[in-house]
Amino acid sequence: MQRWLVSLFLLLSITACQSLSVSTQSDPYADFSRYQRFDWLQEQQPASAERMLLDKQFKYALERELLTKGLLKETQNPDFLISYYASQQQKSSQRTVEDTHYWGGRGRYPLYNDPRYSLDKDKWTYPPSLRAGNYTRSSETLTFEYKEGSLVIDFVDAETKQLIWQATVQGVINERDPVGQLDQAVIKALKQFPPQKPL
Repeated sequence: MQRWLVSLFLLLSITACQSLSVSTQSDPYADFSRYQRFDWLQEQQPASAERMLLDKQFKYALERELLTKGLLKETQNPDFLISYYASQQQKSSQRTVEDTHYWGGRGRYPLYNDPRYSLDKDKWTYPPSLRAGNYTRSSETLTFEYKEGSLVIDFVDAETKQLIWQATVQGVINERDPVGQLDQAVIKALKQFPPQKPL
């Protein structure tokens, strides 16, 4: 049970520390001021049943972010089309955990009564003669599995069918809250659209 709790804590620590990373690319010749209406590029393969709800959540979040930027969804005559795809990889990580077990209480061992070892708590040392009897130290290397995912969002010119903007989001998949993590991925990606022209 204790080993499971340690593994869970380490996995949650990695998930928290490795936040979503976002990178974007854009066509330097594209005039993004004219891209005001969008629609979805028709998927070649329908989403599987297990993916369908996440797909709907993704589309809802992305449309919401574009609408807040003043863009409009237009199925008849859009300026650009949206395509996306996701992938995931199974990965593993190792951590070495040290565990120290100490037996006894104050007053039961000469260690606590010897002024050489009780005056400075920051420099407390255990005499070799008492070390083996008071505590043991062990270390264990734990291996745990996790999934790392990538989400790629493409914006394509509706007339020329040329890619004009792309965002790639990567991070450890939070299997406890995939919908919330997907929403955050869309928000972080769309913060960089439209791209800023270099000075």
